Amino acid sequence: MHPILQHLSQNPFLQKIVRQLFPPQCLYCKLLHDQLGVYLCQRCLSYLEPLKPRVLSPIMVTFPGRGPPVILIKKLKTHPDPQLASLLAAYMVIQYTKSSYPIPDLITAVPSHLLRRLHLGDNIAEMLGKEVAKLLQRPFVMLLKRQAQKVRQDLIPKEERLLLSSEEFMWIGNMSIKGQNILLIDDTVTTGSTLRCSALHLEKQGAHQVIQMGCVDQGYLKDERSHLHSFDEKRE
Repeated sequence: MHPILQHLSQNPFLQKIVRQLFPPQCLYCKLLHDQLGVYLCQRCLSYLEPLKPRVLSPIMVTFPGRGPPVILIKKLKTHPDPQLASLLAAYMVIQYTKSSYPIPDLITAVPSHLLRRLHLGDNIAEMLGKEVAKLLQRPFVMLLKRQAQKVRQDLIPKEERLLLSSEEFMWIGNMSIKGQNILLIDDTVTTGSTLRCSALHLEKQGAHQVIQMGCVDQGYLKDERSHLHSFDEKRE
């Protein structure tokens, strides 16, 4: 908990004043609730449910690209909050432990290029990866660096993203990963190219298996969406 919120939790009088001045509001349904520092009301929080891991899918994606998860990942990108990163990472770990993958030897994240870091200020994938590593009690190390780009990736058409090459990435690890199982984390998955190319680069360094995992879908799961329950139907 943020130190300020921790202080408020010990002072009911201050809590009352803050609630009156800044009423807590659910990011998704916009209804007011009574929990300071909480992004979702209890009802919307109950809709956070990881997808069932697909055996044949090369990328494990925790949430579909709809409902509260989309709002939370957008919030994390604009206001990097360790508490929010920890919440999303917890659901990623729940999904991972339900899969058939082994506990990884090492956890890393896809690197962000300079333009994205200037735009967001933080590598969100790295934030999530560190929180996942804490929960799985495994080391976290950044192993790759992104080559310079002239345009932010979110502004590049999907067709061009699919042409991404593993040569876009540079090895910066100061350790051997030969024979190890690596869990590779990304925040959102649009085409899967960033994860795929990062994984290829790690495999060139001798990794036994690179498990690719994203937090929120942004188009990658198109072929799976017909099998998902609509969030709006679930609310009813």
